[in-house]
Amino acid sequence: MVDVEKLKQKILDLAIRGKLVPQDPNDEPASVLINEIKAEKAKLVKEGKIKPSKEESYIYKGSDNFYYEKKGNKITRINDIPFDIPVSWSWVRLSDICSKIVDGDHNPPKGSDVKTDFIMLSATNINDDKICDLNKVRYITKDEYKTQNERTKIQNGDILLTIVGTMGRSCIYSGVPKNVCFQRSVSVLTTLIDNNYLKIVFDSKYIQDYIQFNAIGTAQKGFYLNQLSNLIIPVPPLNEQIRISKIISNVKDKISIITVNLKDIESITQGIRFKILESVFDENSSYKSY
Repeated sequence: MVDVEKLKQKILDLAIRGKLVPQDPNDEPASVLINEIKAEKAKLVKEGKIKPSKEESYIYKGSDNFYYEKKGNKITRINDIPFDIPVSWSWVRLSDICSKIVDGDHNPPKGSDVKTDFIMLSATNINDDKICDLNKVRYITKDEYKTQNERTKIQNGDILLTIVGTMGRSCIYSGVPKNVCFQRSVSVLTTLIDNNYLKIVFDSKYIQDYIQFNAIGTAQKGFYLNQLSNLIIPVPPLNEQIRISKIISNVKDKISIITVNLKDIESITQGIRFKILESVFDENSSYKSY
């Protein structure tokens, strides 16, 4: 029987290592994109739309084949780069490719006893690449929503990633439902690379394992914003990001079909087993009565 989850993870692993689609020498290297993102973030800082980064990071491979990171005038060797990537790709800190990395309220309002047009979601509402279980939400007032939304300011295309309790589940916000804000168990990210590609990275075993291994806490573990911001992400050229995203989208569709077919096969198999057992019991029953 096909292990669908292992198949999916293998494909995601190939994607983030630069082995899923052919390298195109005509693509601008990721380093060009990273410089453009730095310029865009500087512009947003000047316009007062985002806060300035404490220190910009630059990760590169030295002549000794080890990776190094430059922050300001300080250069340190990085020993936890997990795998090699194509020469046209770059390793970056997540904070360097995002204009927003925030989490929901740590002291959320109690909520309303009656339904309103404004809802607060938690990690339980993020699953299977979508927002779900809208019958299990916290309703809040319009004024409470305005206050909460100032924190996350969610917009279409933002990535929602669960970071407390059940960690590592994600989806891309499409604008539905409207008027949503979040508890602290959900982080909201605006990325300046292809958001579908970044979600692929989040879904990969590399990131899933990293989050689970590095989560902290006792009663309820969490992977917090400073840890999230410092994640090291493999970034391909923009055109390759888009090609990867399209391939993965097609693969997910096919995997969904395979999953349904496997369930049908299992159902048919169970039915056949039942019929066989039923016939055996009938034969034994007839034998005994004879």
